[in-house]
Amino acid sequence: MSDQNPAPPPIRAHGATPPLVLWENRRSPWVLVATLLAPALLKRTSSRCPQCQAPCPAEVWRTTDTPARVLLKRTCVVHGTATVCIASDARFYWLAQGSPENQSGSGCCSGKASCATDELPVGTLGKNAAGHGDAPFETLAMGWELCFSLFANLQSPCIQMSSFTLPSDYRRIQVVNSFEELVSTPFAGEVNALCWQRNLAGNFEEVVELLGLNDGMTTLHDTRLRALPLSAAGRMAVETLIADQQLLRARGLSPILDCIHGYPRDELSEVVPTDVYSFHVDSAPIPTDTYLCSYTEAASEGLRNEESRRRVDSPETRAALLELFGGEDDEEFQEYLTECCYDLHYDPLPHARPFSFGLGNLWRIAIQYPGLPVPPCIHRAPATLPGRPPRLLLIS
Repeated sequence: MSDQNPAPPPIRAHGATPPLVLWENRRSPWVLVATLLAPALLKRTSSRCPQCQAPCPAEVWRTTDTPARVLLKRTCVVHGTATVCIASDARFYWLAQGSPENQSGSGCCSGKASCATDELPVGTLGKNAAGHGDAPFETLAMGWELCFSLFANLQSPCIQMSSFTLPSDYRRIQVVNSFEELVSTPFAGEVNALCWQRNLAGNFEEVVELLGLNDGMTTLHDTRLRALPLSAAGRMAVETLIADQQLLRARGLSPILDCIHGYPRDELSEVVPTDVYSFHVDSAPIPTDTYLCSYTEAASEGLRNEESRRRVDSPETRAALLELFGGEDDEEFQEYLTECCYDLHYDPLPHARPFSFGLGNLWRIAIQYPGLPVPPCIHRAPATLPGRPPRLLLIS
C-alpha cells in the first residue's frame, strides 16, 4: 500500500490498496471510529480456492481494526476458509462490483459507493466525487474570519518550513500559484500532478508533541486542535491546518487530517504487497482526484511514470499470481487482479529517481478512472522510523 491511508465511490488505492489500495493516503482517507463498529459484510462474490484453485464463493468484509481493513474470505468445500487482506485501510477501498453473475445480492452500496465508512464521516475520494453530503458549505463570513485570524498571527513568532525544490526535469508536474488554480486546472497533455508550493509559518512539531499520541493513526478534528495549550507559533500552525481543510470543504470535498505513527503492513499478500508503502496509483470508477499535504516528518513520495512498471506486468510476478489464481490469463484473471488491487502497484525501474512531495505543499494528483486523459500519478507513503514523531497528513 502506499502512503498514505478514503471513501465513497469506491476508491481503490489509498494507495490504499489491496489487497489494498489506498492512496496516501488516502489517501481520508481514511473514518474514524472503526473500533466501535461490528465487522461488516460489504458484498458477496466468487473466487478460487488458493490451494486447489477450484471456484468457490467469497465474501468481502470490513474489520474493526484501526484503521479498519478489508478482507476477502474464500470458502472451499474441501480446504475450508482462506482469508487475504485486500485493503489495509477501508476508507480508501472502492467497492468493486465485478461481474453481476458473481454476486448473490446487490451489496450494501449497490455499486455507488464504498461501504467502508457507513454511518461515519466519509473517506476521501468517493465523498469528493459525490459532493459534500449534508455538511454545509463554509460561509464568506467564516472565510474572512479565518483570514483575519491568520493575518493577526503574522506578528507571532513562527518556525518556517525548510526550503524544497521540485524535480525540474519532470514534465508531469505543474506548479500553480493559488488554491483556485490548484482546483481548477485540468489535467491535460502530460501533466498528472499539480503542486501549490508553500512555505508555511507556524510550529507544526509543537502541535504533534502536545497531541501526545504514541502509536497507530488518529484522525484529528478542529475542536481537539483548538483545545491544545499552544504557543503563538503553534496556534498559527493549527489555524493553517484548519484553513486548509476549510478550503477543500468549500469545494465540496471531505478532507481528513491524520496524525500517523505508521500504517499497517500487508503481511498476508504472498506476491504483491498492497499497503501504502508500496508505490501505487489511486483508482475510482468515476472522475475524481486526490489531494495531499504533509506538514511534518517525511513527505509523500512520487515516482515518474516513465521510470516504473506495474508489478502485474513483471513476467515473474504475473506467473506467481496466475499460480495463486489457478486459472488462465484471461478476463477472469484480470478481474481477480482488479478485485485484489494488484494492478494498482508499481515497481521502480533500476534507474528510477523517486521524488519527495515536500512539506507544506498542497498537491492534487490524477487517479486512475475510465477515460482519464493522462497517466495516473504514482506515489507512496514514506517509511516510518522507530522513535521518530508521527506525521501530520492531510488527504482528500
